[in-house]
Amino acid sequence: MIEHLSLSEGIEVLRKIHELLEPDGKLLMTTPNIYFPAQFWRSATHKTPHAYDELAGLLLYLGFEVAQVYRLHNDPIHRLIAKRYLLLPLFKLLSIDFAPGIMVVAKK
Repeated sequence: MIEHLSLSEGIEVLRKIHELLEPDGKLLMTTPNIYFPAQFWRSATHKTPHAYDELAGLLLYLGFEVAQVYRLHNDPIHRLIAKRYLLLPLFKLLSIDFAPGIMVVAKK
């Protein structure tokens, strides 16, 4: 839901989550992948895009320890292989990604 908030609102929510978490408590957060064409802009209610590296940096700034960042996709194996191996040079050239979502796992 963080993409539905302004940047300042998102920071405040993440600060509150950090405050409420027990020591070693975990935060699992998903958001659209801004590097996937049209994923973020599919909803008029999205306010703030978050790139996975910037989101991880924001969490570090707020005191979280970022354990892992995942790119989420749900493709049949043949499409995944085509995207990952055949189209990857094109994706890199265009600075896009084939994963429509990202998930960040962080802990206090």
